[in-house]
Amino acid sequence: MSDLSGSFWQLFEGRTDIYGNADDPTKPFYDGDPVQRMEYHLYAWMPFGVYPMRDDQLVHWGCVDFDEGYVESLPHALNLKAVLKEFGVTAWIEKTRSKGYHVWVFCEEWTNGSNMRHALLAACQIVEAPTKEINPKQETLEPGKVGNFVRLPYPRGYTDNKQTVLNEAHEYKEHMWPNEFVEQALASRARGWSFVELACLYVEPKPKFVPQPYEQRQLDKFPPLVAHIIKQTPPPPEQGGRSSQMTRLAHVCHAEGMSYEDTRLAVYAYDEVWRKYVGRPDRDTQIRRIVDRAF
Repeated sequence: MSDLSGSFWQLFEGRTDIYGNADDPTKPFYDGDPVQRMEYHLYAWMPFGVYPMRDDQLVHWGCVDFDEGYVESLPHALNLKAVLKEFGVTAWIEKTRSKGYHVWVFCEEWTNGSNMRHALLAACQIVEAPTKEINPKQETLEPGKVGNFVRLPYPRGYTDNKQTVLNEAHEYKEHMWPNEFVEQALASRARGWSFVELACLYVEPKPKFVPQPYEQRQLDKFPPLVAHIIKQTPPPPEQGGRSSQMTRLAHVCHAEGMSYEDTRLAVYAYDEVWRKYVGRPDRDTQIRRIVDRAF
């Protein structure tokens, strides 16, 4: 067994009662020495991922996943790395197999998982980076739960400069070799207090506006013109389509003397009927922008 496998496990140490199957996440591995599994990951046919949080709620590392696309995600990764450095935390950027980047941070000792998560959330807030994928994904684990795993870099060595850590010295245009990365990462692990300091800066976001479920009879609660617009077929795309109609609706609501919250409810009702933003994670943000412009 190679020394490299042992060093990788020392860096990415996590749960040892379950391992993520990188090829088929629905079929995790429940047995095996972790260093041996790392050997398979690096040199053989069985790439895997690690569940970061143990039953005692402690972790050795954290990871932020940006997957908005390679071009869109790289500035977020670089900004996050820069702000972490200001707090004494060295971060490493891995180009993932599709769409984006992982930003990894490592702790010299086992540290509280909630602190790790809040520290990464705070750092993302500072640089206004997306926070959809922060690992660990849970602040604490319920009894019998294991959380989520993260695929490790360098499966089967490396492939096409993906799933490898990028070299800062070469302006992130080339990868680091596995032994080069793990040696430097182990030597630069942060102390737990660095994450505590950052975690204290995290600001819990305000609850999102959640409108009442739309039902057809709610149209009776709106002024007649507002109800008419909601039921009216949107104009064709070349005339602005649903977007222009939603903007018009918000302005009409304002002109009719409706409150900000009732206007948002009306725009949500329109969206339920004509389905412009239904199912999108940024639905509330988009509708809020439409209403904000009207007010």
